[in-house]
Amino acid sequence: SLDTVDSQFESASVGEFNDRFEIVFQENTLSIHSLELKNQLSIIELGNNEFTFKTSNMHSVKSLEIYDVQGRKVYVLDGFENSATYSLPALHKATYIAKATMDNEVVVTKKMLKRF
Repeated sequence: SLDTVDSQFESASVGEFNDRFEIVFQENTLSIHSLELKNQLSIIELGNNEFTFKTSNMHSVKSLEIYDVQGRKVYVLDGFENSATYSLPALHKATYIAKATMDNEVVVTKKMLKRF
């Protein structure tokens, strides 16, 4: 493999070789559709440091973690069935990342914005 071992290429002639490597693109790389995953979790800011998190499918949320943009974990919250409202007073006006682990072990990450 090219990423694990240094490689040397030798050629008897000097110049450009435009047909040495081939880049191949495949349409489907995963069986999970990212658009479906993003729609599994809705985040609604209610004001007064409260946020409602809702799922839009048959799976419940096993755990919910909130990170700041520097990757620091700000909150670890209990899971919920369909929706839950949490008071998050440690959040300041900024952008955060919500990481939800569903009961089927699928991890959904979504940006959330604290505006009030």
